[in-house]
Amino acid sequence: MVLRAVAAVALAVAMVAAGAPGAAGQGAGATGGAGVPRPDAPVLTARRLPGALVAPMAESRLVESLSQVLATGPPATCLIVGSGRDRIVEHRAHEALVPASAIKLVTAFAALRRAGGESDPAVAADVRRALADSGNDAATRLLAAAGGGDAAVAALAEAGLPAAGVVVTDGTGLDRGNRATCAAIQAILEAGRGGALDEGLAVAGETGTLRTRFVGTPVEGRLRAKTGSIRGVVALAGHAGTRTGGRLTFTLLANGIPDLAAGERLQERLATVLVAHPDLPDLDLIGPRGYRWR
Repeated sequence: MVLRAVAAVALAVAMVAAGAPGAAGQGAGATGGAGVPRPDAPVLTARRLPGALVAPMAESRLVESLSQVLATGPPATCLIVGSGRDRIVEHRAHEALVPASAIKLVTAFAALRRAGGESDPAVAADVRRALADSGNDAATRLLAAAGGGDAAVAALAEAGLPAAGVVVTDGTGLDRGNRATCAAIQAILEAGRGGALDEGLAVAGETGTLRTRFVGTPVEGRLRAKTGSIRGVVALAGHAGTRTGGRLTFTLLANGIPDLAAGERLQERLATVLVAHPDLPDLDLIGPRGYRWR
């Protein structure tokens, strides 16, 4: 990530050096005040310096904010946040931790892969119940459909997903013998985009285990996730919609939480940071006025 930021700064400096002094784009631009056309900012000009720097600045701020979130959690915490194929943050990604009911993502993925996939309406319905409502009966059926715990782990490996450290002793997540890594859960979320796994996640302020949470906040309606909590453990894994319409995929597993309230505060801090990205002013506020940014 540091290399990406350095490259962006170097590009911006090169643009400043190459830009013709006082040059202005002559293309048809957006309309400014009093109906005066706003020309496009020329490609090679210092006027594009803010646009070239915003992306790495935003990512740097996100990393800093996520570091602050991690600082409020216990030492045994893993976190991954990504955008598409890019990893923005990876913290203890391959450490095997007790996942609580986030293990249901593993059993749901395995059942969909081994038991007829999304073409089986019974399996798809159980995926929704297990993920959105954290239904334990549905999760138990999914584990049976997957062929048991060892078969569920094998399904990850067969799909090319990271299976090292994953242990499935029950489908519900109540058994403390379960283990998962942030790397495994994150890979499942990415592999399941647009399918039954995506659709089965609870929506903040609207459905499932998140129905009564984040109501009236910027997170409402913009976070889809699987929650998890048992004594000393909290989990949150899913997708967050950003301020600019983007999507971040994330996985948080934390062991050693002192109580449920502390676990919920950790979840809330993470969700709030994710939906606030990119936490920067608009280009029109930090760049020269009178130009259209494309």
